Order: sequence, then C-alpha cells, then structure tokens
Amino acid sequence: MLEHLLALAPQPLAVARPADKRLACRCHHFTRFLVARLRAKGTPGHETLD
Repeated sequence: MLEHLLALAPQPLAVARPADKRLACRCHHFTRFLVARLRAKGTPGHETLD
C-alpha cells in the first residue's frame, strides 16, 4: 500500500495530496497499516474482524 502511494506522489505522508494522487482503499487496509505502525513502535495492537 505504501509503495503504491509513494509511486503516485513521493512527498511525505503528512503532506496533502490532490485527489488524483490519493490512494483509494477500504477501511481494513487503514486498520492493517495502523496496527503495523503501532507494532513497529512497540505498542500492542490488533484488528478485530466483523
């Protein structure tokens, strides 16, 4: 997901992107990304599937 996003627009993630440079995805993708970032920082995290 990050590789694809950075291929669209290489600026930092905190910089706003125009609509044509944004990555369309589903909310579970954001959940997985957040959990991975939390775990990388040593914070426990998990996702719950409905």
